[in-house]
Amino acid sequence: SKATSGYQTALMLVLANIVVSFLRMILGWVPILSGLLYIASIAISFMVVYFVCSNTGELLSNIDRNVSMQASFIWKLYFVCSLVMIVTSILKVIPLLNIVAGVVNGINSVVYLVASILYVIFLWKSQKILQHN
Repeated sequence: SKATSGYQTALMLVLANIVVSFLRMILGWVPILSGLLYIASIAISFMVVYFVCSNTGELLSNIDRNVSMQASFIWKLYFVCSLVMIVTSILKVIPLLNIVAGVVNGINSVVYLVASILYVIFLWKSQKILQHN
């Protein structure tokens, strides 16, 4: 966090997401509120990945261009997955569209899993590179 303030922002967003998740757990019996908190949690989770990737990518830009470029790809992939999750969560409440939303959400879950694996690999590579520089 001393290298760039973006990591502090990511940490604050993680803490905010914990609060949002706690509120969702408590207010889960109110469907609209639970849905809004779910959408907020998805958005916050994306922003955490964005701040970590963009700041790490910036730190790596003069050290390892390939890993730096991976950062941009990963946060963009997370953005698309997050957007799909938000849209499908809204479409789930509409009869007939809920079936399409379920299928799209299933495919998106696989893509999100791949994005998560790429993110972890990116973090591992990044910390190795930054430790040696």
